Amino acid sequence: MATVGWVDSTALAAEWWDAPQEPELSALLQTSYDVCLAYAPALAEGAPVPSAWKLAQKLQAKHLYARDKSGNKESIGPDGYAVSTFPLVLEARQLLRPRVSPWSQVL
Repeated sequence: MATVGWVDSTALAAEWWDAPQEPELSALLQTSYDVCLAYAPALAEGAPVPSAWKLAQKLQAKHLYARDKSGNKESIGPDGYAVSTFPLVLEARQLLRPRVSPWSQVL
């Protein structure tokens, strides 16, 4: 069990079927943690890390890995079976700083 940031790399490798091997996985998790930590709002000292933040770190890691493997394209996979990689980073940001509709304050 190796915790990198908010995520256990062994557990992530078990649930991510095409995850890179160590030490690349830990390096990827560290980079995604750094990105998420810089974007996330401040967390009170001693407060538990929200599960959404852990998921954001995983999504950010997968996004970085896919972008690295696909180059500047926005998808990865053989022709006809491409999977978009760009929205993963947007999902991670949404988990870290959820947008609140301006209309929610009015109603």
